[in-house]
Amino acid sequence: MCLPSMTRGQRQTEMEKLVRLTAATLLAAILFCSCGEVKIESITLSKNAAELKEGESVKLSAVVAPENATESYGWKSADESVATVDENGVVTAVAPGNTNILAVSESGKTAACSVTVAAPTAYELLNNAEKKLYDYMVGSMLESFYNASAVRIRKIYSYSLVDEGENDFSLIIIDLQGTNRLGGVVYKTYWVTGEEGDMTYLDTDDAADYGMKPVFDNPMPTTVMDPAKINAALEEYWSNVGMHG
Repeated sequence: MCLPSMTRGQRQTEMEKLVRLTAATLLAAILFCSCGEVKIESITLSKNAAELKEGESVKLSAVVAPENATESYGWKSADESVATVDENGVVTAVAPGNTNILAVSESGKTAACSVTVAAPTAYELLNNAEKKLYDYMVGSMLESFYNASAVRIRKIYSYSLVDEGENDFSLIIIDLQGTNRLGGVVYKTYWVTGEEGDMTYLDTDDAADYGMKPVFDNPMPTTVMDPAKINAALEEYWSNVGMHG
């Protein structure tokens, strides 16, 4: 550094001022670096526990102490095969089980939310068409059977038909098996028309008629409704009300 023309004493004084200023600047920088970040002392989550079903989500939020903490924190799942969490604290259920969702600070402070993921019920797995049939079965349809809790779907057929006016419409035929008052096997056939959406039934008292052979040609297994899924929902229903088929 080149100082302007000064006496020796003046130059020494200016140099001392410069040294003191530099030292003060360095000290301030050191203090700022050591005290600039305020550590997190504790983390509190918006939920301590959550129950979800597969595919459901919930958002967690975190409050840190002290309020002026500048240290950052992140989210993690203890078991991502059960539930995942994104950088915003949104938890998504993956599969049945239990895990912890953690908020973790850089210095190791943690808070946990216990997450339980339940499997969907058999009814929740039904599509809209299957739910419609199920709802009808546990309502007025089963009133025609003596032992309603034993009734199960045996087959579902789908037909694509053309009426006299050459209008296409679909017909779904459902074969059921149950028992009568004497414990004998009872077969019933239910028709579901795609045009009207109404359900009416025909009885087939003779097991030889079972299968709908006399009605239409070329029946095709329906892809609209799955008998196994509906029967599982019926099992669930009767189990919940204390009756077993």
